[in-house]
Amino acid sequence: MRHIYGLTPSPDYIDDIPRIAQMRGSRQISSADLPDLVTFTDVNDPKSVVEVNPNDLEATLGQKVSWNEITFESTDEPITTGIEAKLPWLPAYRDKMLDGDRYHDKATLANTLSTVDFDQSGDLKGSK
Repeated sequence: MRHIYGLTPSPDYIDDIPRIAQMRGSRQISSADLPDLVTFTDVNDPKSVVEVNPNDLEATLGQKVSWNEITFESTDEPITTGIEAKLPWLPAYRDKMLDGDRYHDKATLANTLSTVDFDQSGDLKGSK
């Protein structure tokens, strides 16, 4: 993200973090600047997670789905919460990968992702 705000990278990425944290304002970005995108073929089944190719949205999301523009904005607003309303199974996977396994030991997308990939607020409570 350093290049989005026109920062000249320092040799150590850690040195850039305080500078990046102070950047504000929206910037138009390309699909190459996006983080990994995923969707679920069945929103009720975490194992149904699939990767979305940002350069071919139609392949995963359907016909006539395309980007109009992509904007990145760093703000002082709090992190958005409430992801468990969209993915109600998420609290039950707090200590697991999305395939239900405790450890990342397979080369599948569902075994690569965990709740931390969807909830950065730290508010997610595990269900018992």
